[in-house]
Amino acid sequence: MRIDKSALTWEDSRRKCLSEGAHLAVIDTVPKRDLFIGYLKRNGGSVAKTTGGNSNGAPCVLPFNFKGTVYTICTSRAHDKPWCATTSNYETDRKWGVCVGPEVWLGGKDTNGKNNWIWYSRGVSVASYLWASGQPENIRNSVEEDCILLQVWRTHGFHDFPCSLKFNFVCEYDPDGNWGIWGSWSSCSLSCGQGLRSRTRLCVYPVPAGTGKPCPGADRQTEFCFPGQCPVDGAWSVWTHWSTCSKTCDQGNKTRHRACNSPPPSNGGKGCPGQLVQVETCNGQPCPAKLCPDGFTEVTDSLCLYISDPKTEAYNYFLSMKACSSLSPLSHLLTVKNRYEYQNVVRFLSATAEYWIGDDSASSSNSLNNGGTKLGGGGGGYTIWAFGYPSARSPTDCVELSGKSGAFLWKGAPCWETRPFICALRPKDSMAPIVG
Repeated sequence: MRIDKSALTWEDSRRKCLSEGAHLAVIDTVPKRDLFIGYLKRNGGSVAKTTGGNSNGAPCVLPFNFKGTVYTICTSRAHDKPWCATTSNYETDRKWGVCVGPEVWLGGKDTNGKNNWIWYSRGVSVASYLWASGQPENIRNSVEEDCILLQVWRTHGFHDFPCSLKFNFVCEYDPDGNWGIWGSWSSCSLSCGQGLRSRTRLCVYPVPAGTGKPCPGADRQTEFCFPGQCPVDGAWSVWTHWSTCSKTCDQGNKTRHRACNSPPPSNGGKGCPGQLVQVETCNGQPCPAKLCPDGFTEVTDSLCLYISDPKTEAYNYFLSMKACSSLSPLSHLLTVKNRYEYQNVVRFLSATAEYWIGDDSASSSNSLNNGGTKLGGGGGGYTIWAFGYPSARSPTDCVELSGKSGAFLWKGAPCWETRPFICALRPKDSMAPIVG
């Protein structure tokens, strides 16, 4: 608020406030009225006039000194009504009067002369309990009294006065709105992938009132959020063509394969259900008796091998085990029993490939000599380990037979890596020659 000490009519006061982006003060509650009166007493400046006393209505001269105390507003000390000095040297000339001001126009008006009192800038009614006793009179001495005047030292209530009289006035500047702080971000709209989240703020610091401007900008912010990748379940590729029958005579098998890569599972998604390899029987002419079933190669008189093609049939260790068992219930990843078997097996292998095989040794922690050869470990198997293998620091490794070092040696490799594999079938296991 601002006290304007110009003496203007009510309408001219209203227009001057309006030119400053304000309005004549709206004092619409008792607490606000009493605070406003206190404000006027502290900051309202001179009292327009006095009555009684010995100064013939002269205005107050503030501050003044009375019995050692300096007063900047009217006081009731030593008198039953507020009074003030009317000269600058009260202690000498003792000139004083009873305060009857300041008197200021407020923003209330009777708009139609029929006791329809409203706060003009807001269009709401003036509460009856805000008036002084006996007010409003509406007409006095045949003159209409259609505007509200507040006489601070006379009474706390409002008085109606002719709008054409000139008084000081108070301009009130309605507060512009101001934003509070942003609230917390909401949860993301999606549990995975790209979603949205938002936060809000309130225009309450303060709330815009009357002619005050609303808060600039938006009350809501929205942004992208990404709580993480969504799980992707695996899906099978199409089946390959059926292989040729594993036998040229009698009943054999044919196989086809598929891969869990359309797409592969990721981000915790489920693997593909069902079989990696599908096997069907196929029939031919009766065969002469032989040691190995179709698809297997006779390596010794007691050992049959199925050696996968490194270019077209390579799996991780566990899928390789599954592929062997799908060929025959008695088929498993190769374990070498003796040097004789070893010498015959390697004749059929690619020197540039590394094959998954089984491990018939009891533990990879058996001591090795510098040559890396370990014979008869655990269950009686035969191994020639490459230097540095097996390593106790790699407990998750699986066994491969590698020809890349110039000789086929046993090594450890991570079980999830893909390799061709060697399946073994021993129809006459007890008949295999033992060569040491």
